[in-house]
Amino acid sequence: MKLNSNKNIQIYFANSYWQYTSLNITIPLNEKNPYLYALNQLVKGDNLPQDCLNEFPIGTKINSLRIENGIAYVDVNKQMVTKLKELKWSTDIDMSILSYNIFNFDSSITDIVFSFDQENINDFNGVKKSEFFAKTKELSTDEINEKLDHLREKFNNMTPDQITGFVKSQSPTSPISPASATSYLATVCVDPGHGGTEPGAVGTYNGTQYNEKSINLAIGLALRNDLLSRNINVIMTRTTDATVGINARYAIANNNNVDLFVSTHCNSSSDSSVYGSSVLYPNNHDTLFSQTVANLVHDRIYSSTFLNKWTDPYSVGSSIGVLYNTNMPAILTETGFMSNTSDLGNLIISSNQTAIGQAISYGIWYWFFV
Repeated sequence: MKLNSNKNIQIYFANSYWQYTSLNITIPLNEKNPYLYALNQLVKGDNLPQDCLNEFPIGTKINSLRIENGIAYVDVNKQMVTKLKELKWSTDIDMSILSYNIFNFDSSITDIVFSFDQENINDFNGVKKSEFFAKTKELSTDEINEKLDHLREKFNNMTPDQITGFVKSQSPTSPISPASATSYLATVCVDPGHGGTEPGAVGTYNGTQYNEKSINLAIGLALRNDLLSRNINVIMTRTTDATVGINARYAIANNNNVDLFVSTHCNSSSDSSVYGSSVLYPNNHDTLFSQTVANLVHDRIYSSTFLNKWTDPYSVGSSIGVLYNTNMPAILTETGFMSNTSDLGNLIISSNQTAIGQAISYGIWYWFFV
């Protein structure tokens, strides 16, 4: 976005929906490099928009920015990378936020070259606009076979007849008992969206306000319990009303090498008549696997709960950081609209929250083992 006549620039922060929220900032009259000023306001994290967290470590600074022949040359202090490594957080989301802002500064920018205190770091060779905003990346045959081999390893101690018997014996009403198994068959990271200082969407029903974070947690815990009953191990990003940063959420999944990442959410719209459910999946990695589990989960949700279909599952890009930056198949469920009276009235009922969690669990189990 080009600088307008009032010397204002929009910068974009990642919000707790893993989308972008804009903030209009005024550039000082004597500022010679408005874009550099804007980026430093971004990384400082002052005056954060509602529902946004500052994902940049304290002390992050953009040293310089120049644009030549469609290429933006950006130098960042190395302290940002050092701090992120100390926190064991991925650098991907910070670089994505910077890139998103830089590409939106000026439509003529086609490439970004990063350096860190004038040094190059191999992980950041550059960002191409065409790749940053790329559509779905399809997996190659070799990549698909590699993923299938990884799943098959889970049955390496079972004969073909045992595997067949196991699959046939399973049903939604007769999950495998953890006590009867010697080890978990898979590991899933369950990420209840929002929490703590991030309420998420807020809805009002019969004069009472309800926060999305509480519903997400109830669904996430029900999902956890049902997965455990199916002998699927679960790692939670939160089990209480706690604030968890975007980076931390996908880092938990990546650091534990889980087989699937699932983030539970509700939706909201300015149009209160919109209702129903959908599931999101990443467009940059494990796309076919993620799309498959998204379809299975979504089918189960609207066939076995009160929820209707809003849209078919769809892919998203870097704006949804927990999907974009995971290292495994990943989905984000949007189970109803907080802004719709009918959906909300059902979402606040404990038995419905449990049913949604169980529906998600069944879709996941079916993807793993059938």
